[in-house]
Amino acid sequence: MDTCLDQGRITGCRNFWLAPLAGLGILTIVFSLRLLSDPDLGFHLNAGRWIIQHRAFPINDFATYTVSDHIYIDLHWLFQVIIYGIYSLTGYHGLSFLLCILICWLFYLIGRRMTNAGVRCPVMIFLLLLALLVMEPRFILRPELVTSIFIIFYHIILDGEYREKRPSRLIFLPVIMLIWCNMEGLFMLGYALIGAYFISGWVRDRKPDLRLLGWGVATVAVCLINPYGLKGLLFPFELLTRFQQSNVFHQHIKEFQPIFQVQTWTLKEYASLIYFSVSVVGMIFTIRQRKTHEVILWIIFAILALLAIRNIPLFIIITISFTGNALDEMVSRSSKVVQGKWGKKVKLVFGVLILAFILALIPRVITNAYYSDNLSYNKTGIGLDRFQFPEGVIEFIESNHLDGRIINSLSYGGWISWRTARPIFVDARLEVIGEPLYKEIEESWNEGLPALIDKYQPDLLVYDYSRYFSWTPQLHALHGWHPIYLDGQSAIFAREGYATQIKFPDTSTLAGMSDELSGLSLESKKKLLEQKRISGFTDWLHGFYKFSSCLPQRDQNMASFFLQTENLPLAEHYFLKTLKETCCTSVSCYYALAGIYMANNNPILVSACYNQIRQFNPEDPVVHELDLSTEKNQRHPLVGSSICRNTAEAIRHFNLGNDLFKSGAIQDAIVQYNEAILLDPSYSKAYLNRGYIRATELKEFQLALSDFDSAVILDPDFAEAYLSRGSCRLAMKDLSGALEDWKKSASLGNQQALELLRKHQP
Repeated sequence: MDTCLDQGRITGCRNFWLAPLAGLGILTIVFSLRLLSDPDLGFHLNAGRWIIQHRAFPINDFATYTVSDHIYIDLHWLFQVIIYGIYSLTGYHGLSFLLCILICWLFYLIGRRMTNAGVRCPVMIFLLLLALLVMEPRFILRPELVTSIFIIFYHIILDGEYREKRPSRLIFLPVIMLIWCNMEGLFMLGYALIGAYFISGWVRDRKPDLRLLGWGVATVAVCLINPYGLKGLLFPFELLTRFQQSNVFHQHIKEFQPIFQVQTWTLKEYASLIYFSVSVVGMIFTIRQRKTHEVILWIIFAILALLAIRNIPLFIIITISFTGNALDEMVSRSSKVVQGKWGKKVKLVFGVLILAFILALIPRVITNAYYSDNLSYNKTGIGLDRFQFPEGVIEFIESNHLDGRIINSLSYGGWISWRTARPIFVDARLEVIGEPLYKEIEESWNEGLPALIDKYQPDLLVYDYSRYFSWTPQLHALHGWHPIYLDGQSAIFAREGYATQIKFPDTSTLAGMSDELSGLSLESKKKLLEQKRISGFTDWLHGFYKFSSCLPQRDQNMASFFLQTENLPLAEHYFLKTLKETCCTSVSCYYALAGIYMANNNPILVSACYNQIRQFNPEDPVVHELDLSTEKNQRHPLVGSSICRNTAEAIRHFNLGNDLFKSGAIQDAIVQYNEAILLDPSYSKAYLNRGYIRATELKEFQLALSDFDSAVILDPDFAEAYLSRGSCRLAMKDLSGALEDWKKSASLGNQQALELLRKHQP
């Protein structure tokens, strides 16, 4: 058997496969050595500190002033105490190394289990590479990482019991569970593993394995040894409600959504599809060779993986061993090529391709180009990623002794609480804050921020304005609130009469941060706008040796902030700066700058922006709409500047909404469509797209119907709006209304409406 690992040593693997295996090990280390960027890290460290300082376990929430009466069952307490202890001794660098050690250990154990199962080297390396690409986004310092390791331990112990009847090992099941149930709520997966192996043994031997049954009961019983007793044992089952379609967290948090709702696929989604396809085919074609527990576990975790993206790594960990066996058997059974005289050449080509792919990935991960290509905010390094945490905000608050009440964005709460040791508005512990408060936050994204402020009476609003898009224009329009702090991702607004000693930097001060772009002449701006952008191939090559920077993203964030607050000179400055830093590859900057120059009645620079947008996409409909608005505004010079600015900005928000919807950020997309409609109430396409999301994603049919009504009122010849309204009416059991709308849509030339009429017309 061509295996790679035997009792921790590389023995049976031919020398050829040592190279891709070593490359895979290096890639695993490179992937796991990353800057800490998970927002949950703050509340985990804060809870660990609280437990050690108080020498007790929390009963009610201690971190917020909004839900301090809510019960807090902290099943992560042991994990939190451990990472706080490591942080106290080594700082954030020690936590980075801990993350690296845990990930490398996990993949060693996965490889060890595949070797024990007899999976051959080529198949093992191929599946481990797929697993690495799929699981990489979950390489974060959370308790779920420990759960993955414990699952492998359980598999190894239960495999030994199933194959070799080693009862002495079963004693480790409750021992591991005692640690597991005090570290992470997914300890109940251990029950599923024991149950599946118990049923499998019963089917095989025609009698129950009483030893395994006894140790299984002991494993369940030991879970009562936690700070919360029976409540702690049952609490994980309450969390299963998050996977219900009606659950508000399921609707708005991407990791709880299924993979088929992801609109923009990257390498990890394609790797997930490849692995799932291989696993499905392997299970079907080798079903007679599969053991009962393998089939049971495959079905359970395949369903979980289809329900939520975050469960796909669990599916891989559970199934990778017998998927490898199945793939081995399929190759051996169906392909004579790999068995005959061409076998060595086929294996050689396969191995070279795998090695080349791994060697190409390693430098791109180191330069962060891989993360950028895959729409990830992760970065290679050791320590804390200050860009992902509001460190500047914390330093500003503490240096200015701002101890007033704060309303903060969701992801910032845990970090502010950890760094300031003060009660915050809310953090990401969804099971603690509950659905009512989360819905209040959701409403604040849809013009409900004034109501939130009136209810909680804060002195400061601290938020990530790159994600909470709609708070900025609401605060700008709200009397009595003004900005006092801004960086590349965070903003602080203060109420009138609070923090009066702090003055927000004026335009000249902020623009002076980049003297190279200050006071550019018209000709210089035109030259910068018309600068030829680097080719996609050149940009790709840069990813092998040129480290990517957060600076362009920070500057573009600031540009968008100033655009929303109608500070056009600073918005222009930072958009131009972004173009310079990105070698003119950011098309969204050209959209925004076109609107700014239209507002400033500068047709020369508007034309320069249009020309660049056309180079990105010659058929871009946004340019056509901007052209039409320019013609309209030339006929109405008295109001042209205002209309131009609003139209261009509305189109920008519409475009952002489309991109966000494609990436699966449904709620953020709605926020952008709201902004587009607010800026241009006649924007029928924004009503259509918002209605589509409400109807198909959120099942809010009445609100969707209102949007479609607005779209057809604004544009009576809008075939797609009639089509969508008809589908919405059908979902509301109004077939006659649906047929009427489809007839109208068909009369305007829509072929899909004709098909629907043929299908549903009596």
